[in-house]
Parts: sequence; structure tokens; C-alpha cells
Amino acid sequence: MATYTFRNKRSGKLKEYQMSFAEYDQFKLDHPNLERVIDSVGIAFRGRGDRSATELAVKRDPGWGEVLSKIGQQNPHTDLNADYTKNKTHKKLKAEAVVEKHVKIQQKQREAYARRR
Repeated sequence: MATYTFRNKRSGKLKEYQMSFAEYDQFKLDHPNLERVIDSVGIAFRGRGDRSATELAVKRDPGWGEVLSKIGQQNPHTDLNADYTKNKTHKKLKAEAVVEKHVKIQQKQREAYARRR
């Protein structure tokens, strides 16, 4: 059962109705004085064990943090960079900088070699 929010065209009052998708079309025909209001989606989650519905709603794939971290690294002046690189140690950040430096050097060497051929 879905919950739909409708506004009365005359009074402007909002009211929620629960109905199945199959009943929705007939309800619109029976109540022409109501118009549907599209609001935020309400999804009901049932908690499992000791986890609350909120925890289940925000559960993310573990790889998503890695994706956000890479986006943050490529955009150093954003909130993503501040949020997702704070867990990195100074040693790891230095190592990544050295690797980046050598990748650039090797790329220049390859370009120079290609020009000589």
C-alpha cells in the first residue's frame, strides 16, 4: 500500500490516503476536487534485530566510500576531499604523492621516446 498526499483545490488542505496502485486511478475519478501533491518519497523500512529502520535506509555498498574518496582526491578543494581523505595517514598521502610524481615522469619519458621514433 502506498501513501499519496492530496490537496483540496478549494480549501488548500492536505490529506494523506493509503491505497494500492490499482485503486489510485479510480480514486482520482471519484474525487475531482483533489489534486495530488508530489512530496518526498516515504519508504517504510522494518528493522531487523537491533538495527533501526534509519540504519537500514542509509546502508551503502562498501565500495561507495572508495568512489567518494577518489572523487575527493581529484577535487581537492571540496567537502568530499575533506571528509574522505581524513582517514589517510600522512605516510600514505606522501606515498601517493611520490607515485603521482613518478607516473608523470614516466609519461614524459614515453612521450619523448615516441617523438624520437
